Amino acid sequence: MLRAAISRLARRPASAMGLLFLAGLVATALPTLWYGPPLPAIHDEYGYLFLGETFAHGRLVNPPPLGPPEFYETFHEFITPRYEAKFPPGPGVALAAGILLGSPIIGVWLVNGLWAMALYWMLRGAAPPGWAFG
Repeated sequence: MLRAAISRLARRPASAMGLLFLAGLVATALPTLWYGPPLPAIHDEYGYLFLGETFAHGRLVNPPPLGPPEFYETFHEFITPRYEAKFPPGPGVALAAGILLGSPIIGVWLVNGLWAMALYWMLRGAAPPGWAFG
């Protein structure tokens, strides 16, 4: 019975992808809602949040601080010629989307939902729909 329901759902890619998006989002959101949002603890996480804040404010980079750069030494951020994080923009865009929706963790939830959809879409090209969904 369960196998037949999965097979029927897998034959409708839009419905399957929507369900997988919700499943990925909920699977990531539940621990956060139970334990509370994670706080940044290592240097990389602060750099990614800085990048997300930069994008959320509509900027690609920030102007350099007015004081001498040696007083602004931080990990994983460039001070001159522009004040920016050294990381690629993808995670920063996801965090910026979350920041615009209320909290950076919402961007992480959305990315995990999109990941579940993309995995199903990729597997559909290599396996029958039921196997890709199951």
